[in-house]
Amino acid sequence: MPQHKGHSRAVGSRAHGQIAIAFTLGLACLGHVSGQNLVPNGSFEQYTLCPSNSGQVLLADGWSIISQSPDYFNRCNSNDSVDVPHNIAGYQEPFHGDAYMGVATYHQGIPTYRECIQRPLAAPLTPGVPVYISLMASPGGFVNDPGSNSLRYASSGVGVKFSMQAHTTWTVWSGNTALTLATVLSDTASWSQVSGVYIPDSAYEYVAIGCFLWDAQIVAEELDPTGQVNAAYAFVDAVCVSTDPWDCSFSSSVGESSTSVILRGGNPVGDDLYVQLDASLNGASLRLLDMAGRVCRSWVVPDGGLGMSWSLAGLSDGQYILLVTANARPVQAIRIIHTSP
Repeated sequence: MPQHKGHSRAVGSRAHGQIAIAFTLGLACLGHVSGQNLVPNGSFEQYTLCPSNSGQVLLADGWSIISQSPDYFNRCNSNDSVDVPHNIAGYQEPFHGDAYMGVATYHQGIPTYRECIQRPLAAPLTPGVPVYISLMASPGGFVNDPGSNSLRYASSGVGVKFSMQAHTTWTVWSGNTALTLATVLSDTASWSQVSGVYIPDSAYEYVAIGCFLWDAQIVAEELDPTGQVNAAYAFVDAVCVSTDPWDCSFSSSVGESSTSVILRGGNPVGDDLYVQLDASLNGASLRLLDMAGRVCRSWVVPDGGLGMSWSLAGLSDGQYILLVTANARPVQAIRIIHTSP
């Protein structure tokens, strides 16, 4: 974490592949096939020694530093330096377990200041085979020592990249953007999900977490006008990359067993999609996604229009996902096989 000058840390755009991105849930909630999370220790629970101070990313099994001084936070710490929930970067309970990482995503006046971490994947990605990516993020700020190290800004830009090898500077990752949060991460009270679908063009062996954008590509907003550190910071937890979206933690938020939406006419589906919706879904939106996460069709349910028919004419034959969203929350994902009559 960047420090305020004059104070010490208290001890106590795409160029490769194809991408579809979603903030919170969205594109990656599809059906189940066999797979695994390709990011070992993605919640940073396994460690060799309890962290005692900042910059000790190497203590989390498998993880290493790309640039600057990212931080490893764990409840085992007892001096409020890298403890959870209170620590030198803010206040946040882990999304999962007892640990998370922290990275600076922006620094006013130092355009190249980024804190990034990396680790080997459990297996190389397969070119052309989509992978589903999810991580939980929360902004740092309002620290336990506000007189010395409080962060002033929140920013967009936290995301995921892949590489063939480990790196020691974040700038070499420029271009291979797998997932980037376009909106400002500013809600310090909760974790926000960043997820998406990425089609690799190479057999990448490493995953990296951080902000890999230049300042001109980042949106930064003032979070704490009294903050002494002119930087934005993100806590990161529950990192998942898999060929199966249901391996990642976000998959439990949407179930296929719900009866809020019922297909009429059977499955496979021809050129007419008949849907019966529960009365609670007035105004809901429906999106038909292909297996790369791309939106092929979208509809809004009108008031009273709970028994609906939509045309799929011209759609290629194959497997799709009907994603139902109500009150800004995905509520159901249904696998559909489309066959032209």
